[in-house]
Amino acid sequence: MRNLSFILFIGTFLFIYALAHFYVWLRLRQLWPHNERYFWYFTIAYALLAISFVAGRFMIHSHSLLHEIIAWTGSYWLIIALYLFIAILLFDLIRLTNWLVPFLPPRGTTAYMQLRYWMFYGMFGVVLVVVLWGHWNAVHPRIKQITISTHKDFGHKRTLSIVAVSDLHMGSLVGKPRLERMVDQINQLNPDIVILAGDLLDEAHGFIFKRDIGEPIRKLKATYGVYAVPGNHEYIGGIASSEKYIRTLSLQWLKDSAVRIGNHITIIGRDDRQGYRMHGKSRKTLPDLLANVDPADFNILIDHQPFHLEETAKYPIDLQISGHTHDGQFWPFNHVVQWVYTLPYGYAKIGNTHCYVSSGYGTWGPPVRIATIPEIVHIVVTRP
Repeated sequence: MRNLSFILFIGTFLFIYALAHFYVWLRLRQLWPHNERYFWYFTIAYALLAISFVAGRFMIHSHSLLHEIIAWTGSYWLIIALYLFIAILLFDLIRLTNWLVPFLPPRGTTAYMQLRYWMFYGMFGVVLVVVLWGHWNAVHPRIKQITISTHKDFGHKRTLSIVAVSDLHMGSLVGKPRLERMVDQINQLNPDIVILAGDLLDEAHGFIFKRDIGEPIRKLKATYGVYAVPGNHEYIGGIASSEKYIRTLSLQWLKDSAVRIGNHITIIGRDDRQGYRMHGKSRKTLPDLLANVDPADFNILIDHQPFHLEETAKYPIDLQISGHTHDGQFWPFNHVVQWVYTLPYGYAKIGNTHCYVSSGYGTWGPPVRIATIPEIVHIVVTRP
């Protein structure tokens, strides 16, 4: 049943992907109505670009230079094709409005043809600029600092410095140079605790393991250590190989387990919901996880996917850190995630629980962020 659901999901995605590309091709081919040579050049190039993203996903376990080229090309093309689709759809809505209430030059006139060409080429230019800016934005993360307070005693320190990062998606698109910059930024904050809140790895495990992409993570420094939990992509790529590699990165792996550190601080790491979808094995319930946790401790819960935050607030959890949403990563999906999650991004206090959902550090698919930002979260906990 789970395999059938996965096949149906992939089939639906490919159908929509092909249909959208056909619509864009159908409209763009009108740029060369009387030049068959340019039309066939365009069609061949367009077809290669259209299949590059899908081919890159199917070649994900390849270690070759060819796969890297196809993966990068396909990832950029995916976002370019999305915005071309939106732009052409908008263009057609303008044409439909003009059909109902004429305001453009008459069809077939020189003025109309010139306007159409200017609009098409202007659309290409705008899409290119937006995607280039989105890439720059994606590779320049910000440090998001928030301060929360608690009445609980966590030792002799008056403040507790926690740095959290989610959704690294290390792999062929997020490599060692990006991770090295991230580690430098985190270490400069002198954290007491570093939390990696799931999706450390992209699905290209063979590529990651062969090149030891996660090597910079071993240089992270924190007073009480570095802690990580699984995300859905650890399961998609293969949880056994994910765990084996992540445990080599000089951190503590928390998968439905808890650890007490310092004085009266407990970190609880939940297994990801994807485990049930992939293997039919349910993760532990919160009551089971908290059975041996002291309610008087400052309790930090790490759960990759931010579902049912109101349930967490019923238990003695002082801070929950999640990721997964990417805050939509690029427009218009930043609005879509608002329909799915109670808290798709940022901070909220629900009951007595402080909740933070990170937009993530890396990217999935296109190395582009539009209308969202990548971030490292620095949470400073204070007490009276």
